[in-house]
Amino acid sequence: MEFARTLLDGLRLVALQRPSQRWRRIGPGEFWLAALLLLSVNLAEAFLSVPGPRQFDPDALRGLSFFILLALLVAWATCVALRRPALFWPFATLALLAETLIGSAVLLLDNTLIDWLRPNRDPDHDRTALLLWLAWTLLAVRRLFDHLEPHRPWPLRSLAALLATAAIALPAWFIVRGSFFYPADWQAEPPPLTETPMLDIEPEELMLAQPARLDAALAALAPQRPGVVDLYLIAFGSDGSERVFRNETLYARALLERRFGAQARSLALSNDPDLADRLPLAMRSNLGTALRGVAAKMDPAEDVLMLFITTHGSELHELQVTLDPLPLAQVDPAWLAQALSDSGIDHRVVAISACFSGGFLPALAGPRNLVFTASRADRPSFGCGPDSDITFFGRAWLTEALNETSDFVDAFERAKVAIARREKAAGYDPSEPQVARNAAVEAQLARWREGIAPGPAVPFDPEALVAEALR
Repeated sequence: MEFARTLLDGLRLVALQRPSQRWRRIGPGEFWLAALLLLSVNLAEAFLSVPGPRQFDPDALRGLSFFILLALLVAWATCVALRRPALFWPFATLALLAETLIGSAVLLLDNTLIDWLRPNRDPDHDRTALLLWLAWTLLAVRRLFDHLEPHRPWPLRSLAALLATAAIALPAWFIVRGSFFYPADWQAEPPPLTETPMLDIEPEELMLAQPARLDAALAALAPQRPGVVDLYLIAFGSDGSERVFRNETLYARALLERRFGAQARSLALSNDPDLADRLPLAMRSNLGTALRGVAAKMDPAEDVLMLFITTHGSELHELQVTLDPLPLAQVDPAWLAQALSDSGIDHRVVAISACFSGGFLPALAGPRNLVFTASRADRPSFGCGPDSDITFFGRAWLTEALNETSDFVDAFERAKVAIARREKAAGYDPSEPQVARNAAVEAQLARWREGIAPGPAVPFDPEALVAEALR
């Protein structure tokens, strides 16, 4: 009964109203009930924010315990500064309740009202919810000081509220509290290293086979259909050290063929050692030849090319091209921009699934390119690794969003939201995927969508994709 009255006082603070006059009776028992309420609310919010299946992470208790201790420390410092030890438990309890209730209210507003008012905002880059939480907390703490210390001068109460709010907010800025629930497919610990795939073919023999293998793949492409906007795909998985890039390359081809009608109009280049004798290698010279070869098959002024690149990226903005022991040249922005320009294709969609891939935007953004990147120029993206099946970007954009919509831009906006949620659940700094939009390319894609009837969703099954490629 007593805690119910204390909780009501917390609600009054959230509404910026004066609490009741019973604050002096608040003791340690009610503080720990407030801490239990905070734990319960965090568990519920984490559970509801992660679509199932989920896995529980008890390590989040450490982050939550820190903030409970922080409330005690701020209350102690306040009592020492004001020379009022009797304020300790009332201040700590009411502050903890107010933080719990305000945090939940801001989260609810962020997921409803703010999303409705700003539907295209970046949820991790946007600061609206954070500013709302700070302002609301400051006003509530100020109201608490009005109640606890009404005889102090108002400038002193305002300063005390500002300092107390800063003491609560600053650690939250630098310390990740963590979530109690994560997607079941997320691994809290890095996966164990596995043996790097090895090339079984004589390197010289493999290189000599490339012109004929690429010519045969280009010859098998279907020609363009006059008066019909056709979509052609080049999927380029250029790091042969991890299966994840092979998987994304093969899935991109399967998705465009089965769902979007690009049968016989897709070309896969891969440096996966198991496919080295089946597919053309993903190296710079082959990519340049492939771009020119596809341009010869399509109507460069009518049809659309999608170039999907998946690999590791560096802070120097180079896309990794590796197949040990071959010494292969890396792909940089200037080279890729020139290769695309030399193709003569008017409408191009370029999607780069790699760390630091936003560094390609300055060179590629232009009148003929619609560009998507998995990260900002100064940020890594996530989901690669020896035991990973698919990257965060590949999962969100290819296997999820593009199985729900045929609009590439809409799929990208959906993918950004999904990626931000996965990164937040994993405690990662946001990768902030980027887009350079292009009205002419988007208009041509709209004409392409008018001429297709998207097929059913394509399941992501790496073993089946590899078996199909080996046939």
